[in-house]
Amino acid sequence: MGKATKEHTAMETPPDQTSPSALSESDEKERKEQERRDYRQKINAASIEKQRKGRERPRDDANSLTLRCMKDVPVEDVTWLWHPYIALGKLTLLEGDPGIGKSWITLAIATAVSLGRGLPVQATGEPHNVMLASAEDGLGDTIRRRLNNMGADVARIFAIDDAITLNDEGFTKLENSIGQEKPKLLIIDPLVAYLGSGVDIHRANETRSIMARLAKLAENHQLAVLAVRHLTKGGQNKAIYRGIGSIDFTAACRSVLLAGCDSENESSRAIVHIKSNLALAGPSVGYDIKAGVFYWLGESDLTAGRIFAVPKNEDSPSSMEEAAAFLIDELTDGPVDAALIWKAARDQGLSVITVKRAKVKVGVITRRVGDPGKRGGGKYIWDLPQDQARGSIQVKDDLGYQEDHTKGNDTLNDFSFKVVPTLSDADTLNAENTADPIMPIDGREATLGMPVDRAIEIWRSKRSPMFALRPGEYCRDLERLLTNPDCSEHHLKAVRAWLDKL
Repeated sequence: MGKATKEHTAMETPPDQTSPSALSESDEKERKEQERRDYRQKINAASIEKQRKGRERPRDDANSLTLRCMKDVPVEDVTWLWHPYIALGKLTLLEGDPGIGKSWITLAIATAVSLGRGLPVQATGEPHNVMLASAEDGLGDTIRRRLNNMGADVARIFAIDDAITLNDEGFTKLENSIGQEKPKLLIIDPLVAYLGSGVDIHRANETRSIMARLAKLAENHQLAVLAVRHLTKGGQNKAIYRGIGSIDFTAACRSVLLAGCDSENESSRAIVHIKSNLALAGPSVGYDIKAGVFYWLGESDLTAGRIFAVPKNEDSPSSMEEAAAFLIDELTDGPVDAALIWKAARDQGLSVITVKRAKVKVGVITRRVGDPGKRGGGKYIWDLPQDQARGSIQVKDDLGYQEDHTKGNDTLNDFSFKVVPTLSDADTLNAENTADPIMPIDGREATLGMPVDRAIEIWRSKRSPMFALRPGEYCRDLERLLTNPDCSEHHLKAVRAWLDKL
């Protein structure tokens, strides 16, 4: 009886009063593991509570970086001015040789933004303001004239009429103006003309801070910055290394566009997408400039490799040197009619592309004289730079030409080298009555047999033909055709006939 009582008393003893020596080794291990789990939970709970109340560790703000936890950064979609070529809030670079039409392209894009329509493969949207800084072209005789020809809403396009430099003062003025006009596009043509004489464009540490400030400006105001840069004639194989100056210009931009022509066919021009960080690179977009009118030509098969390829008949520097010497010899005695220069060049067996490149290297100035106000009036003349002694002209290197070009000493963008072919009646769908005024919308819809918007939609979805507005002037975009003052009823009948065949 007494023994049974003792055993019962031992069984009733609480666990926490059990002697440590009575615990097994596994029980002791489990107890310690539980203590560690409890400690971790306590620490985690304290940390969660601290984050919930927004408390931070004490820190020295003057000597610490501003950090953002990526958990607190919302995911944002890229918004586009022209998908996938030009993004809002980002930098885009447009590169190309002088005289290839970069300024025309920027004004064509500005026109489309001001109207809310007109860019290839881009849906119609809202019109927006544009700011333009141009160091090369005159506002009245070149920029306004081209904008008028393109049908731009010039009330939405603002040109910077001051000499500014992208330094502290320049950025302050630029940002204030952007805040006033609220543009969606800022064009800087060319970029190096606004960097200031104290900036070495070949040094990354001197260009990086400027590009970073431009990028921040674009981000803060959600506008697209489109900067123009000339190319060097260096032997770099990759297109992204061909721009004048530091590679940091290219690195800072989310998209880089190359404007150029086929090395074997100068009439084939296109914009080639050579860098794209925000989307898949877009297809090449063809364009042309005929008789002072810019045209988008739709998708092109031109590549950067074909633009930079050395033509088969120009595989040595001697052809360039020969062409440069030819131009200097022809122009030594004074200005010469451009048509005579081209005739003499053909007689000597010089190719058009070689003469064009030699013209850029020598720094030949192009001027229009006569009576340019009348159709077919006036002519273009070529001349040597006036600030150099005749007979001592030297072929410039790329940087030397860039410096002269940014001073506005020539007008290569007038495209005097273009030889516009005259089409026969058999080649032209609309060779007569081109002076008829454009019809009202209801008249166009009646002729087309459907609403204008529907006709444009069908036109763009198919492989549409090219129309000639007049000899030497072509148009593949139906919307541009319908808004052209030379569009008349027989144009619309040709469009209706094409639509009826689908």
